[in-house]
This record gives sequence, C-alpha cells and structure tokens, in this order.
Amino acid sequence: MGMEKFCNIKCRISGLTPDAVVIVATTRALKMHGGGPEVTPGKMLHETYTKENLEILREGCKNLVKHIENSKKFGLKVLVGINKFSCVFFPLGVTLPLFTLPHQHGHPRRTGSPKGSGHRWWR
Repeated sequence: MGMEKFCNIKCRISGLTPDAVVIVATTRALKMHGGGPEVTPGKMLHETYTKENLEILREGCKNLVKHIENSKKFGLKVLVGINKFSCVFFPLGVTLPLFTLPHQHGHPRRTGSPKGSGHRWWR
C-alpha cells in the first residue's frame, strides 16, 4: 500500500496518526528514475549503474524530491535513507543540496561502521 492510500484510507478508518514517513531509495533506483536503461533480471547491469553518472543521478533525485514534497503535504516529517551498492559511486555532496527543503533538521554524518561490517552509517 502506498503512503497516500495509507494516509487517506487506512489512517482515517483506523484512527492511526503516523509521526513520520520513511523513504528508502537505492542509487540504482535513483538512476532508473533518472532515465537509466531498463534493468532485466538475469542480464548484466548496464555500466550506467556501476559507473559514475551524476546527470542521471540528479534527474532521479527530482523524483525523490517529489515524493518528499508529497509526504510533507500530509504534515508528516520525512526521513530519507539512501542505500548504495558497494560497486556504485555515490557522491553524497552532489545529492544533498537537492534535499535542502524547508524544515530540514540537520545533515547526515558518518558515524562509523558497526563491528567492521564495511557499511557506512549516517545519522
């Protein structure tokens, strides 16, 4: 169920009131929404998804920004999580300016990786 249906139908009927919306995206999905080539299961990924391509990433972030704006129309706080695949370049400094929307409460900071997992954790 999508966020809008959840807020318009489920919350009204059940009386639930969400505190926030969590949007999780991957760099691959951002590039797909930015005009990247189609991804087909079982086939090799196009190099667009494994190499740096800031233009397509920026275009895909416009879609993410629209989801953030739609969520804010419901008066909800929005938390965005971006997962990156280990083989994908993700320039955080390039995409963060796109998220500078009214009522932003801080910027992500690297806090280290738990138990040497190799993942970067931001808060």
